[in-house]
Amino acid sequence: MSESLALISRHPRLSGVELHRGPRSGESYLLAVGVCLSGDQLVDLGEWLAERGREHTSPPER
Repeated sequence: MSESLALISRHPRLSGVELHRGPRSGESYLLAVGVCLSGDQLVDLGEWLAERGREHTSPPER
C-alpha cells in the first residue's frame, strides 16, 4: 500500500488501536499492533468500531 492512511480515531481505552481512512473512497483500516485483547476488550472493540462506522458512513446532518 503506497498511499498513506489518514487517522480517523484512536480507541479511548485500548492503547495501540487506531482506525484509519484508506486511500480509496469507503476504505477503512483497523491498526492494532501488538495488542493483546481479552473477551471483554473484544466486545468493547466491536462496539467502538460499530460507532465509528456509523459516524463515517451516515449522511451529513442538515
